[in-house]
Amino acid sequence: MKHLIIPLASALLLLPIWGMAQSKYKDEPDIHESLEEKDRNHADETFSDNTFNYNPFPWCCTLDGEYVGPHAIGIDLYAAERIPDSTRLTPEGQKFPYMIHGIGPDRDSLLVYKRPYELKKEDGKYYIIGGERIDVFINYKSLKGPVKLITLEDVRQKYCPEVEGRYLFMINKFFIMHNQELYKLDKDFIYKVELVKSKDIDALKELDEFTIIRIFTRTHHNWHKRHMGGADDIKYHPTNRMIRE
Repeated sequence: MKHLIIPLASALLLLPIWGMAQSKYKDEPDIHESLEEKDRNHADETFSDNTFNYNPFPWCCTLDGEYVGPHAIGIDLYAAERIPDSTRLTPEGQKFPYMIHGIGPDRDSLLVYKRPYELKKEDGKYYIIGGERIDVFINYKSLKGPVKLITLEDVRQKYCPEVEGRYLFMINKFFIMHNQELYKLDKDFIYKVELVKSKDIDALKELDEFTIIRIFTRTHHNWHKRHMGGADDIKYHPTNRMIRE
């Protein structure tokens, strides 16, 4: 039997063709990443868990004027446009003053009337959210019309109301270590919700039991047909504790 020998250069030329020939499932999210540009929806993954939760320069992120949390991890940044930094000189920029609403469980509001460093320098004051000084405002406007934002507690009540007692949230790779009541997600941007019992983790099984509620957003990073399943999965399955609306 003769062996088929393909020169290395020819084989390398075939690689992009094979890649393009791969099947695309109907529920597969768009790929937004290349070697030159990483997926904006995973830009926060340059943070560690500690710096994500305890940012040395705390952020305030909003969508259409509503507070979405210390990070915009819960909204699709390809369906939103960042408003240029607040300035009176740039016509398309965010004008002062402006109001941020829907902060925390009491849906508080915050009036932003100058840049944080100006507020500190001129008035000796700070903007405060969740007990933290805000150094950076990052404001987005939706490109897809009104967005239904829900809190982490809304996620628990909707997808796993049977989870009670002590529980810890994760969004993608991050533990939400404090101020969990401040985070919001676009309801349509939630891809999966997985439950992990502390008793299933060797280092934790001797402690009082709690549940990790892990939320995966709808990005190509999180989409794995073989291991995560598609969009038609049942809402709850006791063998894999995976939830999908």
